Amino acid sequence: MKISIEFKKYLRFGITAAIGFIIASAWKDTILLLTNRFVEKTTSLTSSFQISSISALLITFFGVILLWISSRIFK
Repeated sequence: MKISIEFKKYLRFGITAAIGFIIASAWKDTILLLTNRFVEKTTSLTSSFQISSISALLITFFGVILLWISSRIFK
C-alpha cells in the first residue's frame, strides 16, 4: 500500500517536471530572441558570440533573482 502511495507521489512529480521542461523549452527561443535584441540595442557589440554571452549572463542573473525571491516567498 505504501509503495503505491509513494509511486503516485513520484509519478506526479515526474509528470509535473516533464511538463515544466516542455513549457520552458517552448519559451526558450522567445526569451533568447528578446534578450539578444535588447543587448544589441543597448550596447555597441556586433559579434554574435558577445551578444549571446551577454544575453546568457542577463538571463542567468534574472533567473537567480527569481529563484531567490520565490524561495523567500515560499519559505
